[in-house]
Amino acid sequence: MMKYCSKCGNRLTEEDVFCSKCGAKTSVFGVYEEPEILTSKKVVRKGTAGTAGTAGLKKGASKKIDDSTQPGARYTAAVEKNAVAVTEYLKRASNMEWEKYQLGEISRKLASREENLRKEIALKEEAITSYNEKAEQLEKKIKDYKKLEYRRKVFKYKFTFDPVVVAILLAVMLAIFILGGMVKVPPFTWIFGLICPSGSIGVLPEILWIIGVPLVVELILQAVRYFRRKAEHEKNEDEAGIKYDQEQEELEKTTLETLNRDLKDYRNIISNLENEKARLENISMKGLTEAKADNKACLERLEAALEYYYSTQVLDPKYRSLVPVTTMCGYFEAGKCMDLTGTDGAYNLFEKELKQEAITDNLAGITGGMDKIGESQRGIISQVAKINGKAEALVDTVDRATARNLAANPVGTDLKKRLEKSADMKACYDDMDSTIADDMEYIRSVYYHSRQWF
Repeated sequence: MMKYCSKCGNRLTEEDVFCSKCGAKTSVFGVYEEPEILTSKKVVRKGTAGTAGTAGLKKGASKKIDDSTQPGARYTAAVEKNAVAVTEYLKRASNMEWEKYQLGEISRKLASREENLRKEIALKEEAITSYNEKAEQLEKKIKDYKKLEYRRKVFKYKFTFDPVVVAILLAVMLAIFILGGMVKVPPFTWIFGLICPSGSIGVLPEILWIIGVPLVVELILQAVRYFRRKAEHEKNEDEAGIKYDQEQEELEKTTLETLNRDLKDYRNIISNLENEKARLENISMKGLTEAKADNKACLERLEAALEYYYSTQVLDPKYRSLVPVTTMCGYFEAGKCMDLTGTDGAYNLFEKELKQEAITDNLAGITGGMDKIGESQRGIISQVAKINGKAEALVDTVDRATARNLAANPVGTDLKKRLEKSADMKACYDDMDSTIADDMEYIRSVYYHSRQWF
């Protein structure tokens, strides 16, 4: 930034302590060129209907300012009462610092909302991944599904000797040979005659007949039993196979219907999750991003104005922050100090209270140790609470605007209209821009009016 002499407008270098043209001390009267971020934006000043451009001051500028309307007029009227001018300067600096703090709080709260939103989007992404894996598993099951074939049981027949049948047949054969061949008792003789037509009896034939016939009969019975059980087995297996096939067809139909229904449900869930994720990204996240960008732009304008404000070198760089400025402003408003410097000045009183630990020079120290805070800084606590509540309420309006945007755009990727922004937040930024314009007019008047007594 360029540096100019406030007495004659001569262009100076950063190293110049005195103006080479008029001899003014630049440590007091050095003036910096207005930041481009302010000169390129037109803002409405409070109490005016038009717009006031914040054009930078150029070398040799000779613009005249009406003492009766400009804020700096009080300087020429209060040369002998500079405490009034210093109080006004500190009050404006304090207000700008509090506005900066408020914007910082809004920025932090928006960042917190953004972080929570990112976590919500991440959860949606995890859910989508999980359901996609489940859908893939179902698709594989459907693709690989095969109808099970009925496994027929192998027919196994175990030979079981029936001693009762053999014993009965053996007794019958003995009776035939004894009663029919030896005793000659009818009707055994007839049966014996059929067996031995010659009527002769030999030892070997008798043994063969007596033992062989029961064994042959037993074998015949076993054969009949084998074929009968085999037929029953085959019949039962055929009936069981048919029933199994019917059950498998029904099971296949039911299983595939269930799998396809579950797959359809998963796909619907995935579609809904993807839509919700897209809405969060394209609406909620976009709205928060725009809100953060607007807040950042306003903060940059305010910081530029505050830097330009402090470039007047009225206030020592050591004390150019919220707590010292606000505390010393309180000194002047309470009549504790009439000047910044000197034995009874605000700087000396501030440093004295710092050493006594009656006050602190940072906001964290104030909010973290209220029991040790002096009376001159107790108002800062209530102001912090007030601004935090206001910042929270403003961020809530961003959330409400986001909710309306979500309601107006049910499909995440197809936005029907431009995203609505918070009107309250816009009003806040407009109000701050108006304050900046007013402060810029004030500081320009400071540059062009008597300031030798600072």
